[in-house]
Amino acid sequence: MTVDATRAAVLWRRLFGAKRPGPADEREGAFLGTSDRGRGVRWPPPDAERASHGDILAGSGAGKTILAQATTVEEIAASRRAATSERMTVFQIDPKGDLSKGTLDGIAAECPEALSSTSYLNPFASTGGFPFNLCKLELGETPPEVWALLIAGLVGTMSTSVGDQKHLSMGSRQAEVFQNAHLAAIDCPHPRANFLWVIEALSTGEEGIKRLAKVTKSERARAFLTSNDIGDELRASCASRCRMTFALTDGLARMTSAPTCISPSELARPGSITLFDGSGAPAGMVLPTVFYSNFFLRLITNHLFERTTPWRGHHARLWIDEAQIVAQALSEVLERILTTGRSFGISSIVASVNGFDM
Repeated sequence: MTVDATRAAVLWRRLFGAKRPGPADEREGAFLGTSDRGRGVRWPPPDAERASHGDILAGSGAGKTILAQATTVEEIAASRRAATSERMTVFQIDPKGDLSKGTLDGIAAECPEALSSTSYLNPFASTGGFPFNLCKLELGETPPEVWALLIAGLVGTMSTSVGDQKHLSMGSRQAEVFQNAHLAAIDCPHPRANFLWVIEALSTGEEGIKRLAKVTKSERARAFLTSNDIGDELRASCASRCRMTFALTDGLARMTSAPTCISPSELARPGSITLFDGSGAPAGMVLPTVFYSNFFLRLITNHLFERTTPWRGHHARLWIDEAQIVAQALSEVLERILTTGRSFGISSIVASVNGFDM
């Protein structure tokens, strides 16, 4: 008689060698499916001892979004059973929109009581959805210069993606003007301050630049605007790029002049669920989705890393779909999340197509 030693060893381990999980083990974490032994496979929940980071890597159509959606909903449902102060905060960044829409449907079906704690954000919604007036943003420990750089980047990427200036890069001098003009608007105490002021200042010549410099609190912006000779041609070029950017997205002017802005501290409260849907950009344009997705990821992670460490409060879970789209911000924050996230009570689950390389 011939004995297959490998098969015999596998059979023995299946029948006698493996410790069967107890009831507590079976309940731990979101249920993913069954192993080849017929046992439940669960996604371990994060806690003070482990961050429970993860990657979901597969080709298009393999089911990454369905897996992420089902797991998110199950984690939210489980978290609702905890005391309010201990409920996990969930942030879902979904550039294409499939995951966030499915998750919202799942919450409505499985734990509808969580809908009152859910914020659905879409920068391309026709009304509401994404108040974006950075003049009203809680800056926390993040310098205004960082947000000025980001909004200047928005103008640069969007204004060079269509029209006569398509594929033309923004010059360094233009970038300087944008950054300092937007910094002046961001760091302004006026109750009606908004980014439309930048267009007005650039469009009304030297006098407009002086008015903007006069109302800002930023010494850096004031010094640049008053001491540099920003000629008519440069002002006109910058104003044209700003107007083009605002014309590309119907809601952009409304968002940037909104009476309020997204509140990171409100979104990060215990039990809060934030679904960011980046779909709906102008036809054929990817750059606006890239910008807003990267911006929102930076906004949230900057705020979470202002927590005291070691963090003893509620956990924050970041779900990031289509990681290749948010690679710019992800490459800057992911190393910090993976190395120190646990001490700040932060974990991340990243989904992407096979072969994604940051």
